[in-house]
Amino acid sequence: MAVSHRRKPERIFTTATTQRLAAGSLPPGYRFWQRPLDAAGVLLAILYAVPAFFYPHGNDQALHAYLGQGILLGELPYQHGISGKPPLIFAAHAVATMLFGANQWAIRALEALCLWPMAVWIARLFRAEGPRQDGDVGAAAVILYGFYYTYFDY
Repeated sequence: MAVSHRRKPERIFTTATTQRLAAGSLPPGYRFWQRPLDAAGVLLAILYAVPAFFYPHGNDQALHAYLGQGILLGELPYQHGISGKPPLIFAAHAVATMLFGANQWAIRALEALCLWPMAVWIARLFRAEGPRQDGDVGAAAVILYGFYYTYFDY
């Protein structure tokens, strides 16, 4: 009979830590129709973002998309194209290409998806103490998407 010398994995999070981490998260079984102001705000924010999906690439975005697609083919970013941006921008374009295909709206879709968690985080930030109210996430989404798609011309 072989004796195992493996130790049991230690619990990294205690119940109290897990409860603190989950305090600002969405409750189990959360549905947007239970919070109509959140749903309306998120819908309004998404509708505001839709025209951006039809924008052409900005000044550097075509090069970033090219280098991101090159990463998927095994090419190195600074060897096959020159840009002054850090490499994670090419990785973002590579992820957008993997998720949505090689087209101009892929990076726009990834941007819209990444703004959603930011809106939830901003809503949690302003309601750090106490329960969340209906409309917190919706208002944060409208403000964030409105600012992002109004003031940035790419």
